[in-house]
Amino acid sequence: MAASRRAAIRHLHSGATGPHLREAWADLRFVVVAMIGNFILLPLVVSGLLMLVPDEPAIRLGVLLVLLMPRTDWCISFTHLGGGDTKLAIAFSPISLLLQITLLPVYLWVFLDENFVVTLAQSQMLTAFVGLILLPLCSAYLTEKSIEKNKDRRYLLDQLAWLPVPLLALVVFLSRQPRLVSS
Repeated sequence: MAASRRAAIRHLHSGATGPHLREAWADLRFVVVAMIGNFILLPLVVSGLLMLVPDEPAIRLGVLLVLLMPRTDWCISFTHLGGGDTKLAIAFSPISLLLQITLLPVYLWVFLDENFVVTLAQSQMLTAFVGLILLPLCSAYLTEKSIEKNKDRRYLLDQLAWLPVPLLALVVFLSRQPRLVSS
């Protein structure tokens, strides 16, 4: 299982950048159904669920971010566990991620108070977008291009594939550090 997980992660990383977007369109029917389900039907369900959430902008924002943006890794994992076409799910992930980036501001504008969205957009949203989305995406693209030019670098990338989990744990720990010290 660990070897197949590493292979799926490696394939996901290689599929998340520009050169592999053509693979995602191999089964147009799947792409259309996935787009309708994730970006039309799911927001309709979320709009109904939002009626049950307190009218506090920060809480509503959290609910919207969690429910409107389908987790790519979960989608791939559950597709694999359900016996679905994991390769197709992996190939769809770049399209899903690009649509999420594009549609998130629209969803927030529709579901939240306009003033809250403007305030959010003016504050740290652009910085977070550049630092958390744009830079890693560009880095992944440049890494892939570098590996395509020198196949010996594939070994190094395979050896580094385990790093995201401990690095995420470190980020979570460090982000909580001021709270731990102050309490």
